[in-house]
Amino acid sequence: MARPTKPRCTLAIATATVLVVAGAAQRCILIWSWVRPWTNEDLTLLWAAARDWGAGHARQPNFWGQSYGTTLEGLPTEALRWV
Repeated sequence: MARPTKPRCTLAIATATVLVVAGAAQRCILIWSWVRPWTNEDLTLLWAAARDWGAGHARQPNFWGQSYGTTLEGLPTEALRWV
């Protein structure tokens, strides 16, 4: 009498799912732990300015009404993103 293969197949699918989820979680933790120390408010502001320039939203040259800083520094970043 042949044994049914359904439980074995279900076990393989469950194992594969656990491995994929664990791998994705490990990758997210690795990326978060590497990126977090290297970014700060200045870099994220430049990224936002670069995205605005790339979307064609040419606002004033300063950061949203501030008297310091310029959004023009984001232009090379946006140009490199398009390459």
